[in-house]
Amino acid sequence: MAREPVRTEVTTLCVAIRVAVVVAIDLAGEASAGSFRSSMESLQGAASDEISQVGGVPDAVFSELSRLREPLRFSAGVEGYAAEPASGERIPLFRVDVVGDESLRAGIA
Repeated sequence: MAREPVRTEVTTLCVAIRVAVVVAIDLAGEASAGSFRSSMESLQGAASDEISQVGGVPDAVFSELSRLREPLRFSAGVEGYAAEPASGERIPLFRVDVVGDESLRAGIA
């Protein structure tokens, strides 16, 4: 290292740049995930609880829950995957119930 100081400095600089790139990629990933989460919350509204089941909640259960007299709000949503026809690529699919959720309807009107 003492015999070749330029090579040592270049190597150190390359390592520092690589570390900076990895940190930047990690921060960008966290920022995009946070932005997506924020967008989904603004579409679906704030919820304190979530009811889910493998294969989905049956319609009969959802209709019974929506008839409860407690001051609860329900919004149906679907999370799954769809296949893009041309390439066959699996794409994440998210849906919110714009018709059934009064808070979302108020924002549209």
